[in-house]
Amino acid sequence: MLNFTNYIKMKLKSKLQWLLNPGQTLSQRVIHGSFWVFISQGLYRGLGFIRTVVLARLLAPNDFGLVGIAFVVMSLLETFSEIGIETALIHKKGNINEYLDIAWTIKLIRGLILFLFLFLLAPLIANFFMLKKQKMLFK
Repeated sequence: MLNFTNYIKMKLKSKLQWLLNPGQTLSQRVIHGSFWVFISQGLYRGLGFIRTVVLARLLAPNDFGLVGIAFVVMSLLETFSEIGIETALIHKKGNINEYLDIAWTIKLIRGLILFLFLFLLAPLIANFFMLKKQKMLFK
């Protein structure tokens, strides 16, 4: 029985070693990176689905629709205002510590501008979705 347990431990360790070690060649690294991107996207989508199911179960249909509209508006604002600072920092070679404060400040300013934009346009957004009484939802 002990030999079987050791055998299973060795097999698991070799499999886990592959997950943690990206490999030597470029093709091994690409496959390894693709695997992790696939896993992370699957988890992200799965957790989003679970969140939606829980919200649908807890909220009344009218409230669930309002939450859906709020998510759509926030997602559109987020998508169209993305400036790509993270991508630039990832591709920057060398030490990026001096750029991190600037990136954080730009992201903060972007967030404040989005807040003001959404706050000021909340009545127009509520009119577009015919939700005049719920304009505070967008504020």
